[in-house]
Amino acid sequence: MRGIWWLCPRGDNHMEVHSLRDLSPVLKLLPECEENVGALMCLRIINPNAGHVLGAFESGHFIAWDLRMGRVMSVEKLKESPMALDYDDLTNRGIYAGAADQIGVFAFQKSQMTLQERPEIPLKTPRVSCLRIRPDRKIFISGQCSGRVRVFSWKSLRPLAVLTEHKKTILDVAFSPGPVDLWKAPLMAIAGEDSQITLWDIYN
Repeated sequence: MRGIWWLCPRGDNHMEVHSLRDLSPVLKLLPECEENVGALMCLRIINPNAGHVLGAFESGHFIAWDLRMGRVMSVEKLKESPMALDYDDLTNRGIYAGAADQIGVFAFQKSQMTLQERPEIPLKTPRVSCLRIRPDRKIFISGQCSGRVRVFSWKSLRPLAVLTEHKKTILDVAFSPGPVDLWKAPLMAIAGEDSQITLWDIYN
């Protein structure tokens, strides 16, 4: 499904699904919520085989859609207005964060199509701009507006390290799909608003 369609926000309150073959619109997804949910801040695929996606909105609403049916499966409002979101479809667990000094944790119960909050992870400084779970599920990364990058265990959610190379907002974090020949190890790339991209071999 990901190879055929692409998804994009279209103004407040809705998202469009387009065909990659001719770029024509296929679906218009509305939140079906009485409240004004504001802009779509983050989007993640939560079940690629079934075409289920989770959108996090400015209001703190998390809305799951079934792309094949073009309908809303669940609507939940969480505490934090999200700026970053990631999800692990193997453990059905996700993380989100925004301006507060904490990372929210949730579980998505696929059988009931419900989202349940879990205890938060406290941070020493506020404002998270990026969250990424490494594909091997050993660690996850929290990039902050201060430029700090925090490394956590994905299993225990405990902090492992703080990387301080960047001095401005972290824009993105990406992981190599396998070992990089030059370094003979998998690498993590971090891009910051300070115009730097740093490469890391960490907790492999």
